[in-house]
Amino acid sequence: MTRVNSQTLDDANCGNLYSNKLSKLSIDKKDILNKYQQNFIQFKSSKTRTFKTEENKIPVKIHVVRDSNGKGGLDQDTIEYLITELNTTFKEAYISFYVFENIDYIHNNAINQFKKGNEGLLLDNYSEGIINIYFMDKVLNTSEKSICGYNVDDIDKNIIVLKNSCATNGSSFAHEIGHFFSLLHTHGNKNSSVSELVDGSNCDTTGDGICDTPADPGLSQQTIDSFCNYIGNEKDANGNLYHPDTKNIMSYSRKACRNHFTPQQLGRMYGFYKTIRSDIDPEYIFDNSSQDLADIKIYPNPVTDNLIYLDSGVSNSNTLNFEVINLSGQRLLKGISYDATINVSILPSGSYFLVLSNSEYRITKKFMK
Repeated sequence: MTRVNSQTLDDANCGNLYSNKLSKLSIDKKDILNKYQQNFIQFKSSKTRTFKTEENKIPVKIHVVRDSNGKGGLDQDTIEYLITELNTTFKEAYISFYVFENIDYIHNNAINQFKKGNEGLLLDNYSEGIINIYFMDKVLNTSEKSICGYNVDDIDKNIIVLKNSCATNGSSFAHEIGHFFSLLHTHGNKNSSVSELVDGSNCDTTGDGICDTPADPGLSQQTIDSFCNYIGNEKDANGNLYHPDTKNIMSYSRKACRNHFTPQQLGRMYGFYKTIRSDIDPEYIFDNSSQDLADIKIYPNPVTDNLIYLDSGVSNSNTLNFEVINLSGQRLLKGISYDATINVSILPSGSYFLVLSNSEYRITKKFMK
């Protein structure tokens, strides 16, 4: 039994009281997420294990914020250690992270003493199409209360903000990454009005919406002892005492207690990653793993009249998601082709990648204009 040293605890909690990421997904993407999640869970419980289990390596852009005079901030050795620890935690989700290009150092007092809602200050150092993680000395919520960090609940902005002391406390970094990949707190989207029942009968519609995480009334240092035991006495609507998981990373338990995700949490994160992969991994455009779309032809190539035509004789080619990406990995166009044509009139002359996808597959074609 591990005893938690109270002197190592950080009182600041997460700034994500509410998350809307799953509801923002399109219907097609929700279907894809559910398929990946179900396959993952079946694989975890299967003895045959035919599911593909290759590691998914995710690039992250690291921004270390310092005072305007250049002092402070996490050093490179600490960053490398944090990434190593993060990869150990996410290994069971077949996800790992690596630092993309060089660490970005920002010398700015206003950012180093950061208040939630001022994300515009970060955009000058923001890299599109990748997860951006900002480490800073102090993070405040909109009420100017100290928090450990949060991630911007916006599918179009991949931003995670972390207080330095929390990033190194053993669990808050993984907690915020969990939020990025759509996980809620185990007590649900808000700190009050907990409605998940202890018997699990409404586990899929309340709390965190995941059924292998026990109902959680909202934990705190006052309800968790120094041995990570729950000592609260709250009851659910049926009068049953709660028995929450005090070691779940997405809980509000003591930071040093939190050390694991459940299988369904791992499956949810894996599915969400696979669903949004093209939005956070600039190297994904080179993955040609499609079978159903492999025979699609685009013409003319080079484009001559600002329209790309798709071979309409191939199954599912009449309605396809598409993205146009330049050779540097920047997404320039995104949309849906309903009539086997794509208008590229806004593009200057040059070479590009056209990424086509349906509900199951995706393929990349190179073209010139």
